[in-house]
Amino acid sequence: MEIIVIDEMSDDWTRSLVNDYVAGYSFIRMVDNPAKRKPEALIIGIDKAHSAIWMRIDAHAVYAREYISKALKFLFH
Repeated sequence: MEIIVIDEMSDDWTRSLVNDYVAGYSFIRMVDNPAKRKPEALIIGIDKAHSAIWMRIDAHAVYAREYISKALKFLFH
């Protein structure tokens, strides 16, 4: 598993928070999106991913606790 955070050059606390997670977990990375647009962020994320399976999760959304596990279960069954 890997988590890639595509940051649109945040000027709030986001970068500091993500960097704390990056320092503690080897499977989390942060990549900059200087274009600050979602289409570019998606291209960057796909390009940087090491897996053939990836999932887009937006930061300003709320997901059910089982969202990822249910999506993977559906994908593989």
